[in-house]
Amino acid sequence: MKSLPAPVAVPANSKRLLALVVGGALLFSILWFAAPQESAVVEPVGRPLAKAGSAATASRDGVSFAARAAAKVGNDLFSSHSWYIAPPPPPPSPPQAPVAPSAPPLPYTFLGSYVKSGDKPVYFLVRGDRVFDVRPGDTLENTYAVGNASRGQLQLTYLPLKQDQWLSVGSPQ
Repeated sequence: MKSLPAPVAVPANSKRLLALVVGGALLFSILWFAAPQESAVVEPVGRPLAKAGSAATASRDGVSFAARAAAKVGNDLFSSHSWYIAPPPPPPSPPQAPVAPSAPPLPYTFLGSYVKSGDKPVYFLVRGDRVFDVRPGDTLENTYAVGNASRGQLQLTYLPLKQDQWLSVGSPQ
């Protein structure tokens, strides 16, 4: 007679694995048999589906969904459509306070000056290709009044606005 084989030592990890597999199979079988059985026959619930354009599919305003969808799509089913909505225009900017008028920049450049002993100095001013010889108190082209020179600056008054402007005439005398 043969003797029974000696018991084989099974590692602890494989015992855990075996317990997990058996437990999972048991849980699966319980869920399988305890789950409610669904009927193989499908029965309609509620009202039957209506054909497009029938009174049953009309919305509250009397237009069916199919008619509204066809109106949106138009004749071309595959045309591109955009979901972009343009942002509202920015609010109008507040009105600007009116700017006080000012004199235009001086059109003259200083060319030189001459002082005759005991007389008023003469200043030579250039505008374009014209040379003007002016003294304090003169009027230039009915637009500028020539004032006195001080600290190397000649005072010119823009007559329409009565605004003073200064033209550099070199070092103070």
